[in-house]
Amino acid sequence: MTDTLRTGAAPNGGTVAAVAVRLAGLAGWRRLAVAGLAGGLATLALPPAHLLPLLWVAFPALLWLLSGAAAGPRPLRAAFWTGWWFGFVHFTLGLYWISFALWVDIGRFWWAVPLAIGGLPALLSGFIGGMAVAHVWLRRRFGLTGVAEVLAFAVLWTVFEWLRGHLFTGFPWNLIGYSWTPVLPVLQSVAVVGIYGLSLLTVAVSALPAAMAPAPAHDASRGGRAVLAGLAVLG
Repeated sequence: MTDTLRTGAAPNGGTVAAVAVRLAGLAGWRRLAVAGLAGGLATLALPPAHLLPLLWVAFPALLWLLSGAAAGPRPLRAAFWTGWWFGFVHFTLGLYWISFALWVDIGRFWWAVPLAIGGLPALLSGFIGGMAVAHVWLRRRFGLTGVAEVLAFAVLWTVFEWLRGHLFTGFPWNLIGYSWTPVLPVLQSVAVVGIYGLSLLTVAVSALPAAMAPAPAHDASRGGRAVLAGLAVLG
């Protein structure tokens, strides 16, 4: 997609490709703002909102933003902050309830409220920022595009989600796999693949629309077929 970004032309693939080019072309605060918005949408897929289809917007958007970061100056730094802002809004919205517990004895724990509201999300966002750096590095190093890039993204997301759940005593809350809580036939797959396995499948399938806007030399229809195949896996 790098050549596409430089020319400003959309590859074959219709509306999805046009959106991909538009998002990949963002820079500076605009890229970070959209990354935060995408992170917020991903939060709404989790309990209690259960707006699962929003993952099919959030993860492709993040991938397209990262493709723009990869094509610009200082790509790894841009990737980190893109991922970090995605994670900061994602965790701020998803973990707001932690601060509520402090109000039971606010006279003693008032000082911890800012840490719960902003400090914890800022720390956890480092995992998504690190994932974004690893993804952009692999993308540039091996020329990943289309379905291969989506699968690499899903694997990296799951690896860093696992690290978040285990490092420094671990914080395995709000894993993406939990978004299937109201869909018991899919949630029961945890008995076979585990919660991290379900996160892997979830990210891989929901990010597949990004494969509908591949590099110009590729056939965009392959991305559409990949999306249908991915939906069949969870169906």
